Amino acid sequence: MVAIKPITDQEPNTNLVINTNRHTYLLELKLVTRAADMTYALRFTYPEPPKKTGDVRRDPGNPCDGPVQNGPYQKRS
Repeated sequence: MVAIKPITDQEPNTNLVINTNRHTYLLELKLVTRAADMTYALRFTYPEPPKKTGDVRRDPGNPCDGPVQNGPYQKRS
């Protein structure tokens, strides 16, 4: 929980950065006069992480193994 109370009403608008091990939150804080404009609770909903499929990445093998080869090479003296 984060609780913030302004110490002045003379333009206390500011920003707040909250870093966690999973997300970074950038919040803009503004003092409002109407109760209808206030936010009392802020909740974030995250999508489910993608499920791992049974597909295993197969080794494509050595790309040099095949009918096409570079050559012929000659050694310079």
